[in-house]
Amino acid sequence: MSVHVVDHPLAQHYLAQLRDVTTQPERFRRISRHLTTLLVIEATRSITQREETVTTPIQDTSVSYLGEGLAAV
Repeated sequence: MSVHVVDHPLAQHYLAQLRDVTTQPERFRRISRHLTTLLVIEATRSITQREETVTTPIQDTSVSYLGEGLAAV
């Protein structure tokens, strides 16, 4: 199993707050959600994408959708 170290300043900031004994439970939960979002974004960095064209109010444009289903546990 490979390990990927997330060396992002925002992740380090969130971890510092989670480790701080003075962080109140409500804030701890909020920070945990933010950190989880950041980690999911990092974990899905190399997920397959598919290109499609969509119509916007101005013009047609190329967009990227997830190329496969995504399940997080």
